[in-house]
Amino acid sequence: MEGNILGIPITLVSGFLGAGKTTLINQVLSETKVNKNEIIIIENEFGEIGIDHDFLIHTDDKVFQLNNGCMCCIMQSDIEETFRSIVEEFIKKGNTIKKVIIETTGIADPISIIRKITTSNYISLYFYIDTVITIVDAKNFSNYKERFTEVGKQIVAADQLIISKYQKDNRIQSQMVEVIKTINPFAKIKYFLLDGYFSSSDFFDQELFNRFPYLIEDEFNTNDSKLKFSPKYDNLETLNPLHDFIAINLKVTTKYTKKLWTLWLEWLCMNYGENLYRYKGILVCRDIEDDLYLQGVCQTYDLTHSSKRYNENFSKIVIIGKDLPRKEIEYSLVELGKFM
Repeated sequence: MEGNILGIPITLVSGFLGAGKTTLINQVLSETKVNKNEIIIIENEFGEIGIDHDFLIHTDDKVFQLNNGCMCCIMQSDIEETFRSIVEEFIKKGNTIKKVIIETTGIADPISIIRKITTSNYISLYFYIDTVITIVDAKNFSNYKERFTEVGKQIVAADQLIISKYQKDNRIQSQMVEVIKTINPFAKIKYFLLDGYFSSSDFFDQELFNRFPYLIEDEFNTNDSKLKFSPKYDNLETLNPLHDFIAINLKVTTKYTKKLWTLWLEWLCMNYGENLYRYKGILVCRDIEDDLYLQGVCQTYDLTHSSKRYNENFSKIVIIGKDLPRKEIEYSLVELGKFM
C-alpha cells in the first residue's frame, strides 16, 4: 500500500457513451510517470479499455494485468467486495498501489458509486476519493434526448468536467458550456481533443472532492440560480436538456449553533435526500470558533472542523440537485432561527 495520510487516491471517471473516457484514460496512462503496475483500474465491465485476454496475471477471474502493465479489476455488484479483492490480492501481499481509476459505464450513475465508497468503513481504511471526473461530449450533447437524467447526474457529480470534441468557434457548444457551468458550479472545466494531448498532472492528485476553500473564491458564484440564461443565447432553453437540475447558492448571515445546523441538515436530507446530489458549504457557528466544512452526497454528509475561519459574517452553502424548491429551502433557514 502506498498513498498519503488519507490512503490511496481514487479517480472516478464517468461520461456518456462515446464521450471519450477510454481515450482519455489511455492517453493519461501512456504518459504518466507512475509505475503502471502500481495503478489499479476498476471497470464496470469488459471491453471498454481494450483488455488483452491473454492475461499476464490472473486470479479467480477478479484481478488481472493489462498489456499496458496496469492492473485491472472488474466491478462487482457489491463495490466493497471489489475493493476487498484489491486489498487481498495486492495490498496484503505487500504490493505497492499508488492510484486507483474507476471507469464507469456510459449510463452509470456516479453518485451511487460515490455514496457507496464514502459510506463504507472498510473502503475508507485504505482508499479515498481524490476527484470525480466527468467527460462531456460537446459534439453530441444536445442529441442525448433519451438519456438526459443519466447525463445530468454525471455532470452534477463531477469535481472536474472535461469537455471533449470541443470547438471554440461553435456557438452551440459555447452555450452548452455555459449551461454546464450554471448547474455545477463546483466543477473545474478543462477541454480535451480526442486527437490532442491531456496531461496526467490534470488527472491524478487533483484533490478536488474534498476541496472546501474553493467555495469562497470569486469563481464560485452561482447567484442563487436555477438556470439563468444570457439574452444573447435566445435558444438556450431549447438547447438545455437539464432544466430540472438546479444549483442553489445560500448565503446565511445568521450564526446558528452546530446543533441547529445539524438539525437543518437532517431536515434537508429527510425531505429531499434522493434529489440532493452534491452539496458543500462553509458554516459559521456561534458556539465554536472554527468554521465547519460541509460535504454531502444524497442523504449522507460530513461536518468537519476547519483549521481557520474563512469568514466571520456569513455561512455559504451550495446545493446541487434535481427538482429542489429553492424558496422552501431558503425559508427553512429563516424558520431555523426560531429554535435559537
